[in-house]
Amino acid sequence: MTPDASRPTALRVIRIGKNKDNDLVLEKPGISRYHARLTLYTDFLGLLEDLDSTYGTEVDGRRIVQKMITPSSNVVLGTIAKLDVKTLFEKVRPQLQPPPPPPIPKPGAGPIPGLTPGPIPQLTPPGGNFAEELSRLSWHYEQYVMAKQEILTGDPKKKAWIRVAIGWVPYAGFPLAALIDAYVFNTSERVQVLDEAFRRDYKCPNPACQQFLGYVPYGELVRQRQCRYCKCLWV
Repeated sequence: MTPDASRPTALRVIRIGKNKDNDLVLEKPGISRYHARLTLYTDFLGLLEDLDSTYGTEVDGRRIVQKMITPSSNVVLGTIAKLDVKTLFEKVRPQLQPPPPPPIPKPGAGPIPGLTPGPIPQLTPPGGNFAEELSRLSWHYEQYVMAKQEILTGDPKKKAWIRVAIGWVPYAGFPLAALIDAYVFNTSERVQVLDEAFRRDYKCPNPACQQFLGYVPYGELVRQRQCRYCKCLWV
């Protein structure tokens, strides 16, 4: 893989191995002197490369040469060394510029994916609940649904239309689509990246909670009227 100017800039590159000049030194059986390299592009996506190590590198039970990973990936170096990738991703989070908040949906802006016909509870101004903050999640859900359609559809014309419609919101200063196009090679990996981004953003609006709300359609969240974890209201 040859880097070029159109591809995203790495936030951090971590060299892993037994030698002292590595960024992460692992003195364990089966670890080579220069075992692997992890290039982090966001706080949820990185490229792991095996550096021709003796005992190899596994991701989710499969030996790899290079593979995109997320904080939930199961990485084993050599024979027994499990890599704490979640902590490595968390360390780059302070370097990220927070993306601007998505727009609050305007009345009459059109249907929201996942919202079934029927009366919709009227969202009230904030003041004891998180109705306005929750309304921003409709944008995240809509982007997620459209992006997944773009990944899974085989129709080039439909792909082009969805890509234009979605706008491809930037993550860490560059479009998520550009990252996927540059470094993610198959459909399952693309969906994994998209799901990871969605899990990061589709959370309870209560700052004290911030639990992922699952893949529940936004319209259904509105009907539920409260968070199932912290019980905060959004009506």
